[in-house]
Amino acid sequence: SKESVILNPNQEVIIKSGKLFKRNDNVLPENTISWRFNQFLYTAAPFNEVIREIERQYGISISTSENLNGLISCNFQKGPDVEEILSVVCKPLGYKFIKASEEKYLITRIN
Repeated sequence: SKESVILNPNQEVIIKSGKLFKRNDNVLPENTISWRFNQFLYTAAPFNEVIREIERQYGISISTSENLNGLISCNFQKGPDVEEILSVVCKPLGYKFIKASEEKYLITRIN
């Protein structure tokens, strides 16, 4: 689209399908660019957002057995073991993951 936006320091916009989706103020630049150093920092981020990024980074598919949500604050270094990362993001919310196959995982509540 021909839409434009002026950003001031510590602001960001999210664009989806070529359209302005969301504008965020008071963004910490170090969190925004941490991916360049294989670090992922989340502060009160929606669980589903973190899971989608793990899927993207590791080329895997993650499904949930029910509508799992919640906010999570965590940070991790991207490494070779996706299961270690899943453990870091699941445990604080009372979730667990099950490996269904080499590239598929299921997340459920701990009973």
